[in-house]
Formats: sequence, structure tokens, C-alpha cells
Amino acid sequence: IYGDRGRAVAAYQAAYAADSLNRVAANQLLLNYTTRRQSDSAMRYALRVTALEPNVNNANRVVGVLVSLGRLDEASAMLDSILTAVPGSVTSQAVVTSRFVLHLARGQRDSAAAVAEEASRSPSVPNRIAALQGLSNIATIEGRFTRAAALNQQVNALLAERGVPVFDDQ
Repeated sequence: IYGDRGRAVAAYQAAYAADSLNRVAANQLLLNYTTRRQSDSAMRYALRVTALEPNVNNANRVVGVLVSLGRLDEASAMLDSILTAVPGSVTSQAVVTSRFVLHLARGQRDSAAAVAEEASRSPSVPNRIAALQGLSNIATIEGRFTRAAALNQQVNALLAERGVPVFDDQ
């Protein structure tokens, strides 16, 4: 099945049909449909995964699918409800990423950059890496390639500190 998305989807669909509580099958269907940009199907499984295992990360996956569907007001409302239900989640990588993506989807690069700048100072290294990558993406969109390269060097340095192999020109 490895490398054959069609067979993988069919296998996960069969597993899910046999047991609709199968979180692995629901999650893999969500990932496969998201990758295929089949957002309506991805939404079905995002909602199912969140129902099976309600948590901030899974709820933010629903936000991501809403953004991909262009339903930005719904995505924003969902994000607000997550923050109301779990106020401490405001600094979680899932919430920060959702805020960043919502701003970008609305064409608010300055607001997206402000979210990423703040997260780039997080004590959480994965959050810092994601934020620096977001800032690099914005710099690239804006044609500031030297800035993008410098941000990527910061990411590579953080990865190298943790023993993650870094390849030149990445």
C-alpha cells in the first residue's frame, strides 16, 4: 500500500467501515483527503477525529479544513470557541498555526507576521521552528529572499542543535 494513495484510502475506508471508532483509520483518511485537496471529505473525517478524541489539536484540524474551504468566518469562530474552552491553548502550536493561516488566508500578512514573530520567541523549540518557517514563507512571498534565507539558517541551526540532519540548500 505504501506509495499507492488509492489503495491506502481504500484500506482505511474498509477499516473505518468495519469500526467507525477506529481513530487511526479516521485520522489517515483525514490526512489522505487533505493531501488530495478533497476538502469536503477531509472535513467529514476532521469532525469525526475531533468527536473521537476531542482536544485542541484535533479541533484545530477542523479550523484548517474550514480555511481550505474558504469558510474563514467559521474557522475564526471555531478558533475563538477553542480559546474560550481552553484558554491556556493560546500558545499551543496548533492554535498559533491556525491564527497564522487565518491571517494569511485573509491577506493580512502583517498580522500573520506578528503572530509568527511572537511565536518565534516561544520557549518551545518546535513552536519557534514553525514560527521561523512561517516568517520565511512570508519573506519569500514578499520577494525578500535574503531575509528568507537568514530565517531558514536559524531553523537549520535549531535543528542541528538537536541532532537533526540538515542538508545544504534547504
